[in-house]
Amino acid sequence: MAVLLETRGLAMTFGGLRAVSNLNLKVEEGSLVGLIGPNGAGKTTVFNMISGLLRPTEGQIVFAGQEITHLPPHAVTRLGLARTFQNIRLFANRSVLENVMIAQHRHVKYGFVKALLHLGIAKEEAEIVESSLELLRILGLDDKAEQIAGNLPYGDQRLLEIARALATRPRLLLLDEPAAGMNPNETAQLMEFIQRIRRDFEVTILLIEHDMNLVMGICEHITVLDYGMTIAEGTPAEVRSNPRVIKAYLGEEAI
Repeated sequence: MAVLLETRGLAMTFGGLRAVSNLNLKVEEGSLVGLIGPNGAGKTTVFNMISGLLRPTEGQIVFAGQEITHLPPHAVTRLGLARTFQNIRLFANRSVLENVMIAQHRHVKYGFVKALLHLGIAKEEAEIVESSLELLRILGLDDKAEQIAGNLPYGDQRLLEIARALATRPRLLLLDEPAAGMNPNETAQLMEFIQRIRRDFEVTILLIEHDMNLVMGICEHITVLDYGMTIAEGTPAEVRSNPRVIKAYLGEEAI
């Protein structure tokens, strides 16, 4: 498979602290890849650099054959890269449906003059409503479309954030701890959703997650960070049995 995302010698320094060091990561198109490691290992910093929120101190980021190292977040999104966050970011006072519709804004075809004259807007809006409801249906949230997003249970808010990311029609979806705060039943359901999303939307997924049952259960390839450096990568079986990973992260009980 072709490489969709590649980081080359990626590094990030905050003052005297080196948060990420010489990261060489490849994500093949169509794959489902995990990025794991202890707290403070640099995982979210990597996501922030890839998505344009942070400019790397060193190195390059290449997405779909184009260097995006210094692009701002909106430009990265426009190229087909979307992400979720550890701390859920929703329009808490708007409805579930409106949250997804807002995320689809960049695909609206009418311009200022057309909007001013209300030309063809009804058709565009109807299409956005329909596609937004379909996303909610896939994630099991369609029956809550008119509810206020901030009133949803925590697990449903997580799913809504994923729906918002998918609404941008990405080629690559970055999921930052999607199972955080979920109970075991919600996590099991999330695993099914992630696999279905990958299949139905033909989207490549790179995820950060501390729930090892989730990571080992759905990821085909895993990269492990510790103190900002790659200490192992490979299949779930290879990573699980790697002595450096066991010592740094998984613990002896993982053997």
